[in-house]
Amino acid sequence: MLDLLAFARLSELSCRKDKERCRRDEDAFYEEFGADPPAFIIAIGGALRFFVRRWPTRHARKAAHCQPESKCRLVAQDGALTRL
Repeated sequence: MLDLLAFARLSELSCRKDKERCRRDEDAFYEEFGADPPAFIIAIGGALRFFVRRWPTRHARKAAHCQPESKCRLVAQDGALTRL
């Protein structure tokens, strides 16, 4: 019976030690990688966002292509665009 209690206590201490080590590893991870990214990476992301926002969508390109050349009108029917 005492052997089982000693084994349970040993298991509990081992579990506590593993949890503490895991917490320390997690803290070390966030200390190392928790900083803001370099300014160069942020600038590239901002430039990509700018160009993506200015790039016309497929719908806008279709509408722009249709208007000046064929004077057609786009109509939405059942969620799809059709020309009249």
